[in-house]
Amino acid sequence: MLRNLPTVRDFKLASQEPAHSAPPPPPQLLLVDDETLMIDSLLRLLGQRGFDMVTAPDGSQAIAQLKSRPFDLVILDLRLPDMSGHAVMQFINEQRLDTDVIITSGDSGIDAAISALKLGAYDYLRKPYSREELLKAVSNALKQRELLTQNQQITQRLEGSERIYRYLVNSSPDIIFTLDQDGLVTFVNERVQPLLGFTREDLLGRHYSALIHAPDLERANYVFGGEQPHKRWSRQAELRLRCNDTQAEFRVFSVELMSVSLGDQATTAGAVPRWALIAWHVTSRPANAPMNCWRIRPITMY
Repeated sequence: MLRNLPTVRDFKLASQEPAHSAPPPPPQLLLVDDETLMIDSLLRLLGQRGFDMVTAPDGSQAIAQLKSRPFDLVILDLRLPDMSGHAVMQFINEQRLDTDVIITSGDSGIDAAISALKLGAYDYLRKPYSREELLKAVSNALKQRELLTQNQQITQRLEGSERIYRYLVNSSPDIIFTLDQDGLVTFVNERVQPLLGFTREDLLGRHYSALIHAPDLERANYVFGGEQPHKRWSRQAELRLRCNDTQAEFRVFSVELMSVSLGDQATTAGAVPRWALIAWHVTSRPANAPMNCWRIRPITMY
């Protein structure tokens, strides 16, 4: 199946070591103000923080800069000679540009601030503002942006890892399935269909006994029912699994059952762990040959 296959990017993300990643580039700032003294003051103040800054004296040049390159933050004066800062913000919204905006204005009214915030401005500073106010607003905007970027990267890494995991599980030559604490099937890979004739939909939500050849059900209940609280363990047994086709009534499988911890919180709360099972087809033994006794291999992992 071609859907949800892992991409080359997924494997690259999964193999990256965050601790050794390259340092991020300096934040890109666009300073938009028609007052030369104000621009010079911003360049001196923010230049000491290592930002990469570009200036624009009016709205048209600001829009031209926004078209030419991405910016992390725009410090935008509301009153410009050719258009209002609101018009620049509308352009940012229409183009869905990934940038934050801090509005500055000498307007003492509240309406301008409300309009700017409604258009998505991160913050609004009324002139004259102190250097501390500006630095705090810039720092907060960039920190929030950094956190959002990190969350997006983590989400992409997790989604990529899940695609890789599902691809590997579904590509396994063995049947892999999981049971909840009631013995109901919560996941089964696609190998179940060519090996047993069941579709995944046939088994999801059903009790594991639907898979077990009737004479082996007592054996399966013993293997699957031996819970060891607060420990991880595994058991292995040979079981005959039912077939859902006319070619054979059952096939012999070696089944390994492993406890899957739900985490420290679930363990301390006394929640029953779920089980993960791997069943590989025993092809070297005739179906009517005697079954080996089951083997129990406890694995203690605190």
